[in-house]
Formats: sequence, structure tokens, C-alpha cells
Amino acid sequence: MASGFDDTLRWVHRTNIERYRQILRTPLSGEERSFVRRCIGEEQAAMAALEGAGRPADPAVRIDKVG
Repeated sequence: MASGFDDTLRWVHRTNIERYRQILRTPLSGEERSFVRRCIGEEQAAMAALEGAGRPADPAVRIDKVG
């Protein structure tokens, strides 16, 4: 069972990913776009680490075909 802390971490990662998705919808240089995509990947890796620790996956967190 997930703790309140785990739930908070999931919320933080989902919020960050959504923020990065919004940034990808704006005009960016190639370098900026690469940086933002890398940030999304880091957030997804953090989510995967939470899931790997015996926590349920969150299918709402995906970036397929964004930007």
C-alpha cells in the first residue's frame, strides 16, 4: 500500500511532466526542446523507480508523440 509520501511524490512527478508538456507546446529551439525532453525522461525515470519499489504504475504518465 502506498504511503502519503509516495502519493505526494507521484503527484509532483505528474505535475512536473505536465508542465514540461506545456513547455513543449511553445516555440522552442532544438536545444531547448532536447533539454525539456530530457527533463521529462528524468521525471519518468523517477516514476519508474517508484513503481519498481513495489508501487502500482500510473498509466496517466506518458509523453508519446508530444512536441
